[in-house]
Amino acid sequence: MAGDSPLLYLGAAADTSRLMSFESVRKDVNTELQKAMARSTRILRRHRRAVDLIAEALLRDGRIEGSEVERIVGT
Repeated sequence: MAGDSPLLYLGAAADTSRLMSFESVRKDVNTELQKAMARSTRILRRHRRAVDLIAEALLRDGRIEGSEVERIVGT
C-alpha cells in the first residue's frame, strides 16, 4: 500500500461509487498498481544518476532536448 490507503484508480466521479462496491476489483487493481509502482521504483533507482542529471538540467534551463536526454542516459 502507498501511505495509509491502497493505490486505486477511481476513474470518473460518476463511476467511483460503483467501482468501490466491488472489493475483488479494488484488490486486483491495487495489486497491479503495487506491482507497477515497485517496477517503476526499481527502474528509477537503477537510473538514479541519469534522473538527477535530467532534473538538474530541467531546473536550470526549464526544458531539455531529446538529444541531451540521450547523451545523459547513454553515460
